[in-house]
Amino acid sequence: MEISGSSARQTRNRDHISIDIRHGDHLVASIRRKMETISSPAECTQSFAKLAFHFFKYMIPGDPQIHQQKFSEEGNHILDLICHCLLPTYPGVKGTNSDQKHFRCATGLQAAGIRIKGSRTKNLLDIKFARGVLEIPHVIIHQYTESLFRNLIALEHSSSDGVQHITSYVFLMKSLVGSDKDVKLLQKKDILTNYDVTEKEVATLFEKLCEGVDLNESCYGGLFDQVKGHKSTWTTWHLWNLIFRTDLCSSPFLSNLAIYHLMKMLTK
Repeated sequence: MEISGSSARQTRNRDHISIDIRHGDHLVASIRRKMETISSPAECTQSFAKLAFHFFKYMIPGDPQIHQQKFSEEGNHILDLICHCLLPTYPGVKGTNSDQKHFRCATGLQAAGIRIKGSRTKNLLDIKFARGVLEIPHVIIHQYTESLFRNLIALEHSSSDGVQHITSYVFLMKSLVGSDKDVKLLQKKDILTNYDVTEKEVATLFEKLCEGVDLNESCYGGLFDQVKGHKSTWTTWHLWNLIFRTDLCSSPFLSNLAIYHLMKMLTK
């Protein structure tokens, strides 16, 4: 090996391959670009990126066909490529609520009048709320899920851009699956499938992932505000519906309650 200045050149005579290794941040990217063009053994016609994708594709949550297109794009390393596959297709809306880490569990949201359904989108992070319906893409939980998310969270916290997409998703799921009852509800809605793990293990998985992790600003802050606003409206409507479907004259308590809420609405 011959070293000169800030670069080194190593030549493999057998395959006539020259690999430039540069110092600093370009080191990993330079190696990866070179490896992408290498196919070994000789009868293999696929690039390094394609071979890596075929190895990891069933570990990555979401649609493999969509991930394959994104996986071939530029990235510094394998984990960076996996993270790129999971990025949402549209930006999140900032929330006005300072508490963006806590959300009601799935069964609690359903009890409050929120309809939960599986989303048709294949992108894991594309969660949306509209007209009282919370749509969540399908996710498969398996023995590699915890390790994968831990590494993705660590990657996000080592980045300087400050956007924490994966961390926001994990905190959201932690709130939704507070117990095995929530897990069973999401299973019924075709939102969650768990392999090699029980419902109780799924319920504790996201809680463990959030331990010791800081979330600066959730990408789902705006979604939190929308859901909480809808819950308040639905609760008021449900109360009025209950009151007027009941004989007010038979219950002085309900009569007083109706008058109280009427005065409260008129003074807003």
